[in-house]
Amino acid sequence: MALSFRSSKYLLITLNLLYLVIAFILVGVAAYARLSIYVTSVHIVGGIIACGVFLFVLAVAGLLGAIKHNQPILFFYIILLFGLFLVQFSVACACLSLSSDYQQILVETAWKQSSNNSKLTVMTAFKCCGFSRADLSSSAALGYPPCKLAKVSSCTNYIHYLIEFVVSNSDDLKKYTFV
Repeated sequence: MALSFRSSKYLLITLNLLYLVIAFILVGVAAYARLSIYVTSVHIVGGIIACGVFLFVLAVAGLLGAIKHNQPILFFYIILLFGLFLVQFSVACACLSLSSDYQQILVETAWKQSSNNSKLTVMTAFKCCGFSRADLSSSAALGYPPCKLAKVSSCTNYIHYLIEFVVSNSDDLKKYTFV
């Protein structure tokens, strides 16, 4: 059964109102996270705010196009949706193509380049010590100042969480070279 023009118009308006609510929630949560002490990365907050603003622009374009029956605005809306699809598809392909060996190299290289403050944040969050071994000194590339925690596993066991931490806390992933 095909939808009539009137029902598809109201469906599009409802969908875009839902997008507006989600956009406001994203920006509100990001603003709250920025003020809270639990989020240490400003990059995560900035990314959430950017997603919220993009979703807001997308929803406003869809609402205006649906309410005013304006074909150029609806065309702009479709272009934005297509761009969003391309970005999501690209990210999904990149995530699926990242093998576990490559993930290990990524995290190990990032650990070597991270500041001691970042390493301390990871070790405190995951209750682990050092990247691969807890007995490495601070002069070792994968080490950290001697751990005072007894019988704590190395941070390698938390590789998936470390990947998320590295990606969210790196200023520029291009500085990590892979051979």
